[in-house]
Parts: sequence; structure tokens; C-alpha cells
Amino acid sequence: MTTIKLEPKLTPANKKLITNDWAERFPEFKVYRPMWLLRRTGPLIVGVCLNYTPGYDTYRPTFHVHCLARQDSSLSLMLYQGLATKRTGNEESIKVRFHYDHVDKATERLKEQIKFPMCGAWNLGDVIAAYHNYMPDRASLPGICQKTQASPASIHL
Repeated sequence: MTTIKLEPKLTPANKKLITNDWAERFPEFKVYRPMWLLRRTGPLIVGVCLNYTPGYDTYRPTFHVHCLARQDSSLSLMLYQGLATKRTGNEESIKVRFHYDHVDKATERLKEQIKFPMCGAWNLGDVIAAYHNYMPDRASLPGICQKTQASPASIHL
């Protein structure tokens, strides 16, 4: 583990460093904007969003999928799955100050937890299997899809 510490709050410089660190660990993804990585394959956009909390002192790595075949003015975050803690399975937050102490293990755990191919090609069977794996973990359908204000038309990969 490195002893480098970032400032305790997210600054534009910290956002860039954190985004680049995650992008290095997900080489098939491109930086869409600070704290957000995307990969397009066919009609699907797969992403890792590093959602920051209101205090700007922590961020939450979150995986999602968006289907471009769905006509919508916003980017839907389907298969929305945050990084789960090992002990409780709750969504984990990473303190900005300790980013370098946690980024390696956090990226590896997120890759293990995601039930969707993160690299290489995938087929319809992979997509259907990912949705089937995702659904039983959810108590109700309305929580399956989160929305963001990004416009699908504004994504250029």
C-alpha cells in the first residue's frame, strides 16, 4: 500500500486522479467525464460511475448498463450495482483521502461482484444471464433502474 494521501475533499484535480486510476484498472473503458467510465459494445453502454457523496469526501464505485435501443432523454443506469463491502454486503464508500490505500482492492472486488462481462466481446446470452442474476437480488422492480441527467445522445465513445 502506498502512503500517498489526497486532499480530504474532492477537487477537480482529485476527481481527475481518481478517474484516471480507475481507468487504468478498466483499460477497455474510456473516461466519459470525471468520475465516470464507459464502454460501448453494440447497443449497450457499460459504465463505472464513481458517485460522490454530498460532503465531497467519499465516493461510491457503481456499475451500470444502458441500452441505446431504449429511447429516452436521460441515461438509465440499469443493472445498477454498487461496490459491496466484504463483511455486510452494503454499498461501500471510499474516503477520498484514502483512495490510494483502497483503489486496488476496490477495483478487483467490483470486477468480481459484477455479473456482466467487463472485457472482450459478449453475446445476447451473456446479457440475459446478467439480468437474470441481477433480478433475484432485488425486492422490487422499480429499484432496478436509476437515472442520471446525462443524455445518451451526448455520449461519444
